[in-house]
Amino acid sequence: MAIGARAHARLGETGLCLDLLDQAATELARHDPDGHDPAAHPWLSVFDRAALDGHRGSCLLDLDRPGLALQPLAEQEHNAPHRFVRNRVIWQLDRIDALLRLGEIDNACADLHAATAATTAMSPRVLRRFRAVGLRLDALPRTATTADAIDRLRALSAACA
Repeated sequence: MAIGARAHARLGETGLCLDLLDQAATELARHDPDGHDPAAHPWLSVFDRAALDGHRGSCLLDLDRPGLALQPLAEQEHNAPHRFVRNRVIWQLDRIDALLRLGEIDNACADLHAATAATTAMSPRVLRRFRAVGLRLDALPRTATTADAIDRLRALSAACA
């Protein structure tokens, strides 16, 4: 349901997207009412409340609501298990994107520093996401903060080449 919600968000179908996210939350609550029993069902080991928060934030970002996306993305970051590094980094990049869209450049660059520090191995998808952030930063007026972030991204990209 969360993946379907993402598809509807990318198509701009707000109502369908939010309905599917609500359905996913209902199912999650039905199978794990207190949010602390990963043994309740095997799928809860990869789709938990933190993942739902991440999907909700990504959907809101896709629906061009970056201000509303920040809270669920922050909740995802706070509650996510550390073993899902790739997903955490993807949602960190969504948060960075939201901050850039809102003009919060310094906060975006600080989050970017944390995201690059957390990255160990990178899939092509994650590398493309980092490069997209770099393009956004490169289009902004150059400051010491953006220059440092762009240099960090170039080093990361070179290390992955």
